Amino acid sequence: MKKWIALVLVLVIECMNLSEIKMEYISKSKAAEKNYDLSNPRLVGNSPTWDCVYFGNYWQEDTNGDGVADEKDDKQPIRWRVLSVDGDDAFLISDKILLRSSPTDVHGGELVTWENSNIRKLLNSTFLSQAFSVEERDAIYSTIVENNIHPYFKTTCGKNTIDKVYCLSYEEAVDAKYGLYGFNSNDTRSLSRSADTTAYAYGEKEELLYYWLRTTGRDNKYIKRWIGIKPDSGRLHGVVQTNIWAGIRPVLHLNLAKNNLWKKAGTVSAGRLQQNNISEIESPIVVNDIPIWHCIYFGSYWQTDTNNDGRADTKDEKEPIKWRILSKEDNVVYLISDKALDYRQLEENYSGWSTSEIRNWLNQEFCSAAFSNQQLKSIKETATEQNTKDNISMLQCDDDTFFTSGFNAIKEGLVGKNLEGIENIAYNTDFARQKSNGEKANWLVGKGAETFCDSNGYYTQLAQSDGTRGAYSIRPTLTLDLTDKENWSYAGTVDGAGNVKENEIIKTPVPTSTPNIAPDSIQTENPKNTSTPRPNGLKQGMEIKLPNSKKNVTTFMKGNIKYKKIGKSKKVKVEGVKSKKLVSVVIPNKVSFQGKTYIVSAVGNGAFKNCKKLLSIQFKSKSLKSIGKYAFQNCKKLNIIWLKNSKKIKSVGKKCLKGIPKGQCTIKVPKAKLKIYGKLFKNKG
Repeated sequence: MKKWIALVLVLVIECMNLSEIKMEYISKSKAAEKNYDLSNPRLVGNSPTWDCVYFGNYWQEDTNGDGVADEKDDKQPIRWRVLSVDGDDAFLISDKILLRSSPTDVHGGELVTWENSNIRKLLNSTFLSQAFSVEERDAIYSTIVENNIHPYFKTTCGKNTIDKVYCLSYEEAVDAKYGLYGFNSNDTRSLSRSADTTAYAYGEKEELLYYWLRTTGRDNKYIKRWIGIKPDSGRLHGVVQTNIWAGIRPVLHLNLAKNNLWKKAGTVSAGRLQQNNISEIESPIVVNDIPIWHCIYFGSYWQTDTNNDGRADTKDEKEPIKWRILSKEDNVVYLISDKALDYRQLEENYSGWSTSEIRNWLNQEFCSAAFSNQQLKSIKETATEQNTKDNISMLQCDDDTFFTSGFNAIKEGLVGKNLEGIENIAYNTDFARQKSNGEKANWLVGKGAETFCDSNGYYTQLAQSDGTRGAYSIRPTLTLDLTDKENWSYAGTVDGAGNVKENEIIKTPVPTSTPNIAPDSIQTENPKNTSTPRPNGLKQGMEIKLPNSKKNVTTFMKGNIKYKKIGKSKKVKVEGVKSKKLVSVVIPNKVSFQGKTYIVSAVGNGAFKNCKKLLSIQFKSKSLKSIGKYAFQNCKKLNIIWLKNSKKIKSVGKKCLKGIPKGQCTIKVPKAKLKIYGKLFKNKG
């Protein structure tokens, strides 16, 4: 009798809970680090360093300018430090102290343990619902929280609990594997435990003296204590359990497979943003004739479909804006958005930049939507060629900055010509693309919005004689003072060929007699290199691998997935994977290669065969029509195949589910396709 697998085809609903209980401590996993480009804590020099992610949103700063940080302000993305990563599980602690409470407000009572504390109730009810959406809450693992007896004071810490959000224990707070160093019998100080406090956590009180661990401290007949940590020094203290001057740094376990819910957020070193070291940031450099820009996150704006309603619009959550650094002088940088952030119709009766609608929109509506009052204070007015001073403007092609900005220069007589620079090409955010219907941007540039750069990198003069000016994508520029490091975070680098390095600082190398060794595909340029320097005066730097430029290439890699072109059409199929050790896979609706965009329309035979660690696979393609035979054969841990957006599947190959344990795999499909897809997947195990 042939083996078969029972499939449960379900309607995908918004409140689906896919959480599971984690039974043991997190262990170090190199494979996991590579899978999500997140690392376990490590020492850089003598400083413990953590990768960070953004996940959830909570009140933090005074965004409305009324002088108080409270629930009338906008919620902002929460930055978390990665204490450990193992497979899909990331153990996180908030970068800052987010809120305040005490274990109990009953004075003179018995010792309260974690199980019955006000803090536990607050974190797993009010905070959980206020900081995370339903989908985000489902991405947080329920965790068995061990409440061991204090190793020195021998005080009871109560029963073990099962929580989604909790606080560190004493043992965890001094565990070097989490990057928390510095404890011995004579010294309890450690900057690795230090933390800043949000304005919301301060509230109306002028200071916050500690943040809580969940471990009880030394007590006597009259005074009951918990362990607290001094935010400035990291020193461990016994704190009376009713103390109102202490706050909370929540911890949780995040399911990284829900990678649409979190984003990388640079690194933090010993309580400070290591890559917010201003001296490490440079103006653009040239690598094998391709410019490289350092990037930062600053402000937030609507960009992607965060609420999963099928549209990227103002109903979604704002997300951090990534900016390229075009020039730097001391602590001041000139920035342009990495992607086109919006799409705007230009007025027909244009009479100059000073009175233009686009200038008013940038300096009023956009400013108000993208930046808090605190962030606006760091933006310096920029003088334009039209004798205006603006907080927000657009790239000025004829000023000196343009020739060292990393873009191909434009001069009189070159408008409309191909300047051979793929670095000029920009992409729309989903929010801008929703309005423009284009992946690549036609973005405004030049004197007073009188020129635009098209999707192929050509500069073209806007039509003016007939009054038709059209609509264009917007890449704002601004001048930012980096002195206030709380307003921005480092965002890696991006080059003119579209290659992104999220957690890497690239500096102009100093030639030495001994060749330098750079990570990954970056190699130190031979000091004797005689290549002709670019005329714009950018620095020659390191050498990188360029995208494959061979003609008639039929297969290519995007991330860990191999795609194959289908004939001469603009469609591709998923052909295979780079590594059989993948844990989670997301297949997009479209992929780009050599300047062309292809629709993902099929899964090839044996595409994921023998991926024995694969837990989930999500297909975002709306044009998926076929799944080949043996596609998921021997994916022994696969429990989710997500076909929520795929309404056009006509065929499923034989034995595509062979080797998956009976009853394990859940296939999530659109409601209208429940019956049809049930027949397609029947007897395919």
